[in-house]
Amino acid sequence: MNESVKNRILSETTDAIITEIARISWNSGEKLLINDNKPLEINGEEYEPCGFSFSPPSDNGKEGEISVDDTDGTLTYMLQEKESISVTISIIDTAYPDYPLDGPVEFEAESFSSTSDGTCSIKLVSCSRLSYGLSKLTYSSRIFPGLFG
Repeated sequence: MNESVKNRILSETTDAIITEIARISWNSGEKLLINDNKPLEINGEEYEPCGFSFSPPSDNGKEGEISVDDTDGTLTYMLQEKESISVTISIIDTAYPDYPLDGPVEFEAESFSSTSDGTCSIKLVSCSRLSYGLSKLTYSSRIFPGLFG
């Protein structure tokens, strides 16, 4: 772990959180999401709050997935009949959002679907950086000792 990240983790408690951001892009547009309950500006772009879960593809060929809360159906509507969909994921500290803790990593989408409960799921099949092991965001006492003190 680099010294900058370690110092942030061990610093005084703030309202900042470590979370994921997603850029879902298609032929004619994109949607910027932060896995939080309030918007955040990052490098001059506004990320809208939206709950989502992310699981990256694995080295053994298992596809990954991002499931997005889409109760109003706007993401599903925007993605219909799009030929090229990509998803870029980064992990950020909201106190320093312009400097990702991990990523960005871009994935290609194989397909997407939506459910009646308002979830839009996008199947992810390839990654520009699988060998580096970007994983689902998890918290442990080894990585974040200040959270478990």
